[in-house]
Amino acid sequence: MEQKVRPTTDDGGSAVLKFITWPFGAICIMSLIAILFQKARWRKYLHPFSYVGRMAFTNYIMQTVLCTFIFYSYGLGMFGKVSDVAGLGITIVIFALQMLFSKLWLSRFKTGPLEWAWRKFTYWGR
Repeated sequence: MEQKVRPTTDDGGSAVLKFITWPFGAICIMSLIAILFQKARWRKYLHPFSYVGRMAFTNYIMQTVLCTFIFYSYGLGMFGKVSDVAGLGITIVIFALQMLFSKLWLSRFKTGPLEWAWRKFTYWGR
């Protein structure tokens, strides 16, 4: 039985191009957000992102746990079964939930739970 080889458009050069251009694109987006945050009109729209930033460690671990549950075999096993558009949708929903959780948490506490534990562990015995 003869195997058919699917032609690919990736000659290896596009991977190098992505490696070079993606960090540049990320820096441009971060710079744009920083510039917009200096404008009073935009600050009210961008302020909800600050809640996630104040709880970065907690949100990072939460996102890791949620995504591994969704995509790995010990959870829902969706890796390779989700289209790019669905993956983007999942990402937006998770991040929106994290923004909401962060705002609610910070309305009652000064720092996130893992940030608090990290600080306690760091300064333990002092």
